[in-house]
This record gives sequence, structure tokens and C-alpha cells, in this order.
Amino acid sequence: MKTVICIHPVLLVAVFCLPLAAEEESAEEKLAAVEKSAATPVTFYQHVLPIFQKNCLGCHGGETPKGRLNLETPASLLKGGKEGPSVVPGASDESLVYLLTSGEEKPRMPPKREDALKDEDVEILRLWIDGGALPGEPIVEVPYSSSGPLNAPVYQRPPVISALAYSTDGERIFVAGYQEVLVHEAEPPEGTPASPVARWVGEAERINALAVSPDGKLVAAVGGSPVRFGELQIWDVDTCKLASFARLGADTLFAVTFSPDGKRVAVGGTDRAVHIFDAETGEEIYATEVHSDWIFAVAFIAEGSRIVSGGRDKTLKVCDAADGRFVKTLATLEQPVLTVAARPGASQVFAAGEIKEPTLYDTEEFEAAWKLEEQPGAVLVSAFTRDGKLIAVGGAGGEVRVYAAKTAARMRTFKGHEEWVYALAFRPDGERLAVAGYEGRVRIYSLADEKEVRSFVPVPLQEEWRSF
Repeated sequence: MKTVICIHPVLLVAVFCLPLAAEEESAEEKLAAVEKSAATPVTFYQHVLPIFQKNCLGCHGGETPKGRLNLETPASLLKGGKEGPSVVPGASDESLVYLLTSGEEKPRMPPKREDALKDEDVEILRLWIDGGALPGEPIVEVPYSSSGPLNAPVYQRPPVISALAYSTDGERIFVAGYQEVLVHEAEPPEGTPASPVARWVGEAERINALAVSPDGKLVAAVGGSPVRFGELQIWDVDTCKLASFARLGADTLFAVTFSPDGKRVAVGGTDRAVHIFDAETGEEIYATEVHSDWIFAVAFIAEGSRIVSGGRDKTLKVCDAADGRFVKTLATLEQPVLTVAARPGASQVFAAGEIKEPTLYDTEEFEAAWKLEEQPGAVLVSAFTRDGKLIAVGGAGGEVRVYAAKTAARMRTFKGHEEWVYALAFRPDGERLAVAGYEGRVRIYSLADEKEVRSFVPVPLQEEWRSF
């Protein structure tokens, strides 16, 4: 079968990409290089901005930075946030950004101990401030261009699969790869090689979530390039072309969903805002910042009149879909919310995450309808069947469980996964369940007898990996 490679119309670059990122220069090496060259002053764009991009811009970047403190430019640092200017040139001991990142003042930033800046990075920040907080020369990125295509990725090993979606007729399955979406026949004739029938290649390095429009004509993909940009891509299934795209913020997006009428697309990510786009034109309608931390999941409820979102701030928020007006906090959990799924045909939403007892919430009564049994690990992904009768959950426990949505009784258990499960999707008729994750293999199960009916690696591999 001939493969159609559908290319994102951006800058002409030869990309021989691997699912593993190249090894980064260590903090010690960066500091040694800075100290070695006394003739080269420490500057913001050359030395400090890369540190902020890696550790800080998810919260302190974009149009609505946390605490009104934007760390993207020297000017925004000097302006500061709610606490006033964050940098005093020549005086690190008076500069709030240094005092907080070094831990000399509380609260230490970033707030989580495991996210704290390395000592070498804090020292680079001190050298920059004490040296006069020089801006340096901005690094200019080449903008989008239609001058040529990107090459399809070359894989040395199977990549982590973070998202799956079935076509509305159930005949094809969309799989998130590295810098692309791969389109496969869901169940080709026995003996047919697992070769994609189309490859939709984009510039965003990661694709974190996929959604298919109710009429089956569009596929929305969100992700981005970490510490660079988030991106929404909307692909036309029939023409195999990119219908529209939008870049958001300075980091990746994690969630995407279509409204029940297919006219709008909701996305969420590191900038803490829910963004609503026109599905046909790709134009942003509005954005509403309702969370204090990253958003991991979004869903339309109540026939599309409201939106539920959940994220790292451990809350479920409800907004009016018409204008983004905040309605109410549906729930506050003890751990981050990692997945949300709206139950078709009901004003109910399922939410789960690091807490091992997932919950179905009634969005009219604003209360819990039921809780599932304790799961074997954090729940990373969930999905309802189209008729709303079954829900599947998977995650760090390495297995997928299917429950009756009305009673919360467990109906099926699919085991045998070597690693964490990040993606799952029911076929529209509810008779098949596709599962994938860290091991880089898609497995399709029969709901009727719990048997695996197909298993395949969705990406073309170099010779030494083809027996995987």
C-alpha cells in the first residue's frame, strides 16, 4: 500500500529526528564556559533565558504570567510583577528573582523542591545581575514559511505514544508520533505489514493529545516544542492537508477537544488558560485563565454549553462555553488532575489523576456520583464509549480497566502492558479498545472476550529495530 506523506507547510529543514532528544549541555559545562571567557559578558539572551525557558516560563511567560511576572525579556524583568521590579542591575542581593531562586528568601522558586534551579544556574543568574543585567542579542527564530516541507521523521526505536483516536467510521486510527500524526488502517487484512497510509508531519516536536470532530472531517492535534511554543494543528482528513494552526505561549499544550456540534475546539496547557478556537477558520474566539497552574485536561459538557478543565492546581473548574465566564469550582482534589472525560448523553464528567480513586461528578448538582475502586497506579488517561455506557481508565499501573458508567462495576481488565499507558480510544461502536503508551506499541482489544486482536508498532523503523 502506498504511503501518503502529508507535510506541514513550514520552513524547509532536513529533519533526521529521533524519538530521543539530543544530550543537553550540563549546567556545570555552561557555568565553566561563562567563567572561562572573561571577555564575554554574561547576557540575558545568551545565558539566562535558556535557564528560564527550561524551568520558569511555563508559569511566568505568555500573555497572562503568574503573579504578573513575565521572565521572557530583560524589560519585563525590570518591570517585575505584583511585588515590583524583580531585578536590580549590579545588585543580586537586592534582586527578588535571585533571592527567590537561590532560596535566600521564601517562598523559594520554583516552589517544588525537585524543580529547584541547579546551583550552577543560580550562579549564572547572579553573575548576570551583578554584571549589570546586560540584555545581549536576541536570538531570532525563523518564522513559519511555505517555502518548503519538513521531512518525515526517521525512527531508530519506537517512540512513546501519548495519544490515539479512531476515525468516526472506525476504519482508521490516528496515532501521535514524534513531530507527526500517523494514520493507520485499524484492522487491515491478516498478514498486512503495519505501514501508515498517511503521515501528517509538523514542526511541533511533541503531540500530546488528539481529537476527531463529530462529523469525522477534522482531526485536532495539540503539543508543541518544550520551552519554545505550544501548537494547535487542525488537519483535514479527506485532503490530508493542514487546515489551520495556531501557536500559543512558550511551552506545550496538553489537552484538546471538539464541542458536540463540531464548531469549536478547546485546548489547554502550560499557560493556565482554556483557549477556544473556531474549528473551521482556526481563529481564536477567546481565552480564559481559570487555573493557577498547568491545565492537563478539558471537556465540553451539558451539550456544549459549559467546559470543565482540570490540572496541576488540583482543581476541576467549570466555565460557560459561550464567553469563558467562570461558573464554579466543581471539585478540589488532594493531587493534580491528569485526565477528564465527559460522559456522552449526561451532565457528568469523569476526573482522575494521581489519586487512585477516580470519580464521576454530576455537573448539575456539583457533587460526586460515584468513585471507582482503587487503581494500581496513577490514572493518566480515560475515555467513554460513544453511548456513554462504559468508561476505560489506564495509567501507571500498566493495565487498563473498563467499568460500567452507571454502576461503577468493573467489566473488563486488559493486562500485559510492559510500561505505563498514556493513550486509549474506543472504536465508535464500542466493540474495540485501542491502547498505547511508553512501550511504543498500539494494542487493539476485543471488548467481547478481552482478547488482543492486533498489536503493531505504528512508526517505520530502521532495519535493526524492525523485529520489535
